[in-house]
Amino acid sequence: MNNNLSENKLQDEFKKRVFQDERMTETNFRRVAMGQSEFDDIDMHKTNFSNVNMEGTGFDNINMSSTTFNDINMHSVKFNEVGLWEIEVSNSELGEAYFHDIHLYGKGNKFERCQLNGTSFVDCDLSNVDIRDCNLSGVTVNGISLELLLDSYNKSK
Repeated sequence: MNNNLSENKLQDEFKKRVFQDERMTETNFRRVAMGQSEFDDIDMHKTNFSNVNMEGTGFDNINMSSTTFNDINMHSVKFNEVGLWEIEVSNSELGEAYFHDIHLYGKGNKFERCQLNGTSFVDCDLSNVDIRDCNLSGVTVNGISLELLLDSYNKSK
């Protein structure tokens, strides 16, 4: 990238220019500074972004169906009114996440080989939750040790 983009002659030609009703399919942008740009009512299907700094970027009313994210830093990202049906999250890190006011539509969610130690579920509907082959040490339900409850149950059988 030109270290001094202000020397770029296109800078003045395109600065604050509005592209409207333009066909720009198959256009490639490489090493371009586009900070504080706005995109409104844009068809960008099958567009690829690679090595892009989008820190502080806002997305509103976006259709991202069938989109793939790889090697993404989403620290301090907030999702509001997001449809996350049939998503898959794998090989990821999750820490200090705060999920609230979530509604389940369709089939239940599946968690496999997840480290959820230290997680709290408060005022959640966990009806019909199936817990299998999990480490339950230290798990409490309303302050009562689940291990002790299961031991007591197994002894009474």
